[in-house]
Amino acid sequence: MSRYEKWSLLVEVLGFLAVAGSIFLLMQQTTAQVESLRSSSYIAVNSKQLELNSIFIQNPDLRPYFFEKKKIDKNDKNYYKVVSLADYTIDYFDLFYSQVDYFLPPKIDPNQKAFNSWNTYIKQSFKLSPILCQRLNEVKSWYTPEFVQFAGSECH
Repeated sequence: MSRYEKWSLLVEVLGFLAVAGSIFLLMQQTTAQVESLRSSSYIAVNSKQLELNSIFIQNPDLRPYFFEKKKIDKNDKNYYKVVSLADYTIDYFDLFYSQVDYFLPPKIDPNQKAFNSWNTYIKQSFKLSPILCQRLNEVKSWYTPEFVQFAGSECH
C-alpha cells in the first residue's frame, strides 16, 4: 500500500469516526430536547392546576359547585361565574388529556401511577360537579370525541 493510499485510508477512517461521533452527539441532544419538552408540558399542566387552586382559594363559595355535587340555577347571581369556571376547568382537563403522552409516557411512568391518579382526579371532578357535566354536554363540539367520552363517563 502506497503512502498516499495509507493517508487516504486514515482520512476516510477519521471522517467516518467524526460522522459517527456527530450522530452520537445529535442523539444525545435530541434526547435532552425531548426531556425538556416533557418537562415544559408537565409545567404547563401543573401551572394550570395551581391557577385553578388559586381561583378556588379566592372564591371558596364556588367550591360546592365543583366538589359537593351542588347544582346551580340559571337565576343564581353566581351562575355565569360558575359557568366560566366550569369552562376553564374543562379546558384545563382537555389540556392534560391532550398532553399526557408527552410528559407521562410509559417509559417515565411504567406502572401508570401518576397517569391513573390524574384520570381519577378528572373523572371524580365530573362526578362531583353537575355544572362540569352540564357544560361538557352543552359544548362537547369544542372537544375531541375521545375527550368527551373520557371526561363525560362519570356524568349521569
